[in-house]
Amino acid sequence: MKAIEKEHGKNFRLTLTTNGVLVDDDAIEWTNRACHNVVLSPDGRKEIHDRFRVDYAGKSSRERIVPRFQKFVESRNGKCYCMRGTYRGLRRTDRQKTPRKSSVVTALTPAAS
Repeated sequence: MKAIEKEHGKNFRLTLTTNGVLVDDDAIEWTNRACHNVVLSPDGRKEIHDRFRVDYAGKSSRERIVPRFQKFVESRNGKCYCMRGTYRGLRRTDRQKTPRKSSVVTALTPAAS
């Protein structure tokens, strides 16, 4: 990619957005090397998040992503990141089946100087 930037006189700034389910040490390392910014995006409260983001065995993913997000933030060493929470609710008449987005909240954390 650096060759393409140089050839065209451009500076690409990549951003990775993740819900954290597939984040591992390799993903953190690559992102910190290649991306200007990372967006960490849980799906709200634990009970809502786990309703939509279970693992392949049907187990909670929220318990696993929180420590991964914390590790990701620590590894950024002051580089840009933000937390973006998608908060969902369920319709009262059909709480078992129908997701409803109620709002999207974004909290930006500036890089430490």
